[in-house]
Amino acid sequence: MAQAPAHIIDVDGEFSPFTLLKICKVFREMAAGDILEIRDCDPETRIHVIRILPADACRLTVEDPPVCRKAAADASASCRIQVFKTAIA
Repeated sequence: MAQAPAHIIDVDGEFSPFTLLKICKVFREMAAGDILEIRDCDPETRIHVIRILPADACRLTVEDPPVCRKAAADASASCRIQVFKTAIA
């Protein structure tokens, strides 16, 4: 059975710099082994998440590929991203 996320951020389809700040803040406060779920985000959010979080301290565990592929063609579609914290950064 998959581990439930310890932290959830609902982006509600809107991307802003404040969203990235909140993701960074929550990630810093997470313990190793915790999962952060970012809900209802656009496909570009994944790119931003990869850029702001340390690659050696996390890994992307889940992404809804069919929804994200649809989002590329339909701006109203959204993605769900889960980030697993592997080490304290």
